[in-house]
Amino acid sequence: MKFLEKFSNLQQRIIGALILVFIGSVFFWDMLNGGATDVAKIIFYIFSFGIFYEVSQLTELRRLPWWSHFISASLFVFILFFELDVRGFSIIHFRDILVISFFAMLFDFWIHRDFQRIKNTLYTFAVFSMYFFALLFMGDWMTHMPFLIFFVFLMTITTDVSAYFIGKKWGDKKLAPSISPNKTWVGFFGGVLTTATLGAFAIHVFPLISILYKMTNVSFLGFLILTCGSVLAQVGDLLESYLKRLHNVKDSGQIIPGHGGLLDRFDSFLFLVFCVGVIFILL
Repeated sequence: MKFLEKFSNLQQRIIGALILVFIGSVFFWDMLNGGATDVAKIIFYIFSFGIFYEVSQLTELRRLPWWSHFISASLFVFILFFELDVRGFSIIHFRDILVISFFAMLFDFWIHRDFQRIKNTLYTFAVFSMYFFALLFMGDWMTHMPFLIFFVFLMTITTDVSAYFIGKKWGDKKLAPSISPNKTWVGFFGGVLTTATLGAFAIHVFPLISILYKMTNVSFLGFLILTCGSVLAQVGDLLESYLKRLHNVKDSGQIIPGHGGLLDRFDSFLFLVFCVGVIFILL
């Protein structure tokens, strides 16, 4: 975006944040007040397309022409739409897809006999699968549990913002210098403590979802849940950073001014959605 080059990095980050706030406000307002009408669904599928497109460009497939990534992302968005709006959501439907994909990777390893290549491929496949299922969970919750999406989003944003500013102000010792050089231990624990404290208070004042509302008399349990959620959110950020390191990519994209790509901003959120979704299935 050449017209943004005249702005400083901080100004670009502010512009990008304002854009995200506007789109997010429209999305959550529509979803929480109308039960995911067409507006929220359109935003969701555009967001999903962007995630799939960026993952495709992170891998060795980025050497292919842009239209191949467009077709690939469109195909996965169609699968999401078919499962969520036509067929009805079910994890079991994707068992065969995962099995076929796994054997396809084994075949790739057998041809190239390159352990590093198969390791990178397996990790990329695992992360992509995680994002895919996170979007499935999110699409399902839009209809049945919209406040859960909102709560996970607030938890992620609080963690990211507090960890960034606390780490920038007081952080010294690096958390994972080879994966994410800017993250510090102080920022990590500062993000966890801030999120858990503010979240525990918010649960008492604003009972967003029924499960947490029932826990308002058990403050320690609510604090523990929020602590785990904040830790998982930061783990999700590191997982995406490691994916970029494997493929020698700095940012997943440039669509958000000053912030990079969608994955750069929503990696923590998607990972936390995935973890919460898996917990719901196991329970």
